[in-house]
Amino acid sequence: RRKYESLLDPYKSIIIDKVETYGASAMAVYKFIQKKGFSGKYGIVNQFVKKQSQNRRKQLYDLKQHQACKHRLIGKKA
Repeated sequence: RRKYESLLDPYKSIIIDKVETYGASAMAVYKFIQKKGFSGKYGIVNQFVKKQSQNRRKQLYDLKQHQACKHRLIGKKA
């Protein structure tokens, strides 16, 4: 299966940094990367930012679940 490069690919690390570090909105990120030369549409940026946010929330949820489980196990040993 052939994999195509997205117009967004060269900007993904910038987008992830802006969203995770600064909590930037999709529109803020879109305007920022446009100044850096991005020629794609807002929709693809919005979609990527939403996906990143969902993945981040899932990671945090999983981490909290793991810590809670670990805490319960430690409490049982004491």
